[in-house]
Amino acid sequence: MLSMHSHYQLNAISFGMVGVGTASPDTKLHLADSGNAYLTLESTDASTAYEAAIKYSNKDTSTSYWWEGLNQDAHFALAYGTTFTGGNTKFLITNGGNVGIGTSDSTISQKLYVAGSTYILNNLEVAGSTGVSGSLTSTGSFGRVDAQDGFYDAGTKITTADSFSDGTATTI
Repeated sequence: MLSMHSHYQLNAISFGMVGVGTASPDTKLHLADSGNAYLTLESTDASTAYEAAIKYSNKDTSTSYWWEGLNQDAHFALAYGTTFTGGNTKFLITNGGNVGIGTSDSTISQKLYVAGSTYILNNLEVAGSTGVSGSLTSTGSFGRVDAQDGFYDAGTKITTADSFSDGTATTI
């Protein structure tokens, strides 16, 4: 057992557990404090933004890891793969508060940016105006749809400036 006694306390016990601020750690690394307890990972190179991250694995991840942290910039990312490179990023929060899913592009300007198909089980509510690039499909019902020349309540016909894929207006 390694024990350092002073204002700062570090204890390593024979079971392979390390305690900082505690004499009886419960896990491999146990941090304890009577106030706030923080774990700091800091890359201190003054010229290069290196990674500061935690990686997780178990028997099912094989040689890959789940990574979380700063991926060579000031943005927080979750990634999966053998390395923590931008191409493995699954989820990104920019330092401006924007969220990207399925993208490593830290220049996104939308509050929520989703790369790929999105399935919404229940309701999608949009306040303000929205644009659709590609297709918008509903297997349920629309309550009200705003179109270029006004809005249409449920049960009325709408026509777009172009047309639907089959060229007809649709009752919604």
